[in-house]
Amino acid sequence: MAAPVFNQTREVIAAISISGVEIQIPKEKIEYYSTLVLDACQELSEKLKYI
Repeated sequence: MAAPVFNQTREVIAAISISGVEIQIPKEKIEYYSTLVLDACQELSEKLKYI
């Protein structure tokens, strides 16, 4: 799972990702962890004045 981080000029300047085997990230938790990644990217993008 990965998502981009944007700067104030709407350029992708980084990404946050997580990975693991099914034992570490069971299928029923994928949506939960995806939300955490997206929230972290949005928060960082906001700090970089993207939004």
